[in-house]
Amino acid sequence: LPPAPPANLLALLLRSPSLRLADLRAMDRDAALPLLTYDPVRTYEEFDERTADELLTSLRLPDRARAMLFEVFSHSFFNHEAEMSAAEMIAQFHFYLLGNPEGLAFDCPDRDYGTAIWEPLTRHVEKHGGRVLTGAAAARLDRTPDGWRVTDADGDAWEAPHVVLAVDPPALAALVDASPGLVAAAPELVARMPAFGRPGPPYAVARYWMDGDVRADRAVFSGVSRQPTLDSVTLYHRLEDEPRRWAERTGGSVLELHAYACEPDVPADELADRMLRELTALWPEVADLRVRELRARVEAQAPAFTPGSNAWRPGVETDAPGLYLAGDGIRTEFPSALMERSAATGIIAANHILRAERAAAEPVRSIRPRGLLAGRAAPKRS
Repeated sequence: LPPAPPANLLALLLRSPSLRLADLRAMDRDAALPLLTYDPVRTYEEFDERTADELLTSLRLPDRARAMLFEVFSHSFFNHEAEMSAAEMIAQFHFYLLGNPEGLAFDCPDRDYGTAIWEPLTRHVEKHGGRVLTGAAAARLDRTPDGWRVTDADGDAWEAPHVVLAVDPPALAALVDASPGLVAAAPELVARMPAFGRPGPPYAVARYWMDGDVRADRAVFSGVSRQPTLDSVTLYHRLEDEPRRWAERTGGSVLELHAYACEPDVPADELADRMLRELTALWPEVADLRVRELRARVEAQAPAFTPGSNAWRPGVETDAPGLYLAGDGIRTEFPSALMERSAATGIIAANHILRAERAAAEPVRSIRPRGLLAGRAAPKRS
């Protein structure tokens, strides 16, 4: 697609085989207007209490067009349409398709993330006198006269004037609950945790090493709609160097299957088996491949974006001096998706600390903060 809005949206509508001109004529244009009129305040006031399912149903799109254009979209935020805020759906639609000049393009390293990003970053931090500790679970946070003390599960403690809690919602809620001193130090943060700490649906990842390859014309990444479990498939042997070398040496392939919002209480191996069967129905050649190795996991740590959640979602600053939050569930004043929100809130938290220490802050650049037609008021729906 063309990267710049609104050309990308027009091209999407014109090129999609799932949406025809007659479908556009039959669509409820008043119901669709909120998708084009995102406003960081008004959108949440008017649509946060509604579900994404209600909003999409009101568009009167054909079932296949809705599945191809929106179901993949909502699942990629680890939420089901029936349980996701309509305001959050509108914000993400604006972020990706109507406000972002890069559209749905992503930059990917050609090596694994540990080798490409985390190990060099660790060396950089250590070079400048910092310490990186892994495998040490933070168990408690206490206020001190000079700032904060973090204690890990083994009883070791570290003190600092500033602390950034960059953890997923259930972990944040558990850490706050295990820190009784926060009731007095950060009562507003404590009050938000019972609702914030409830995650969205479980998500599953299964990486398969196979003894052969899929067709050469298969895309490196494919989104999937209307399958019971499978939401996407990535061909890692065509994406990263190490799997590519393995595939060249063995004649095999490395497939990673994702379920973004799946059924609860199902073991990882069973979800992996379901996703592979569903992929086989879509890509018949997979049936001829033998599994050499499987690594599968299922987690429930992604933030929930339930209707009404914007009211209690915490922001980067807390009500305690020197205590900040970062992560994909933290509220920002500008539209952002999950990975982008993790990065942006981390920078914003660091900027608060830099300013407190009288150092230069890092600029944070946003996409267009309001929708293409935000000057035109969206009609209120009864």
